[in-house]
Amino acid sequence: MLCRPPAFFFNLAPSIKLAALFALSFILFFIDNIVILAGLAAAPIIIYRLAGFSVGSLGRCLFPAAILALLLFLFQFFATDFAAAGRAALRLFALLGFAAAVTATTANSALLAALERALRVLAPFGLKPRQTALALALTLRFMPLTRQIWHDIRAAQQARGGAQSLARLGLLISLWLSRLVTMQEDIAQAIEARGFDDEEREDS
Repeated sequence: MLCRPPAFFFNLAPSIKLAALFALSFILFFIDNIVILAGLAAAPIIIYRLAGFSVGSLGRCLFPAAILALLLFLFQFFATDFAAAGRAALRLFALLGFAAAVTATTANSALLAALERALRVLAPFGLKPRQTALALALTLRFMPLTRQIWHDIRAAQQARGGAQSLARLGLLISLWLSRLVTMQEDIAQAIEARGFDDEEREDS
């Protein structure tokens, strides 16, 4: 089953969805009540369940958000305390959960065009709207691949055999993060290969 939220998301203009996502990302950092944050984090799950998707489908849709939120929680837990770690993880999960809904219901071209229009207001400050919009769009589109990368690395570990352990899990996480960094470098190289710097000079 495809990872798709309720149909009414498809009918919203990309600019409205991006504006709502931006507003949510801004508001989240002013909310300290862990109950409200938990409700916002649960909202993407509720949306998918109301649409009739199974628990397995939910896992496929929100797996990257859950893993990244868990890693942030562990880091914050050892750096600060349980409450701060919980708030940080809930914020991240809520933001990535809603971002997944936006990218799943918006065509690539529409998403890129909406991002470029929104970023044009920052052009006088030296920002390159087209290049930045492409980078953001590609990053959002690569998010679903993080789950596939995780399972590929895990399958390779299982093929080599050996018992499960914390050290093995730590190696899995480190390899996964390394692949994500490499993926971001590939995005940067793809943008450079498209010659967006030259295009921006031509437009000016």
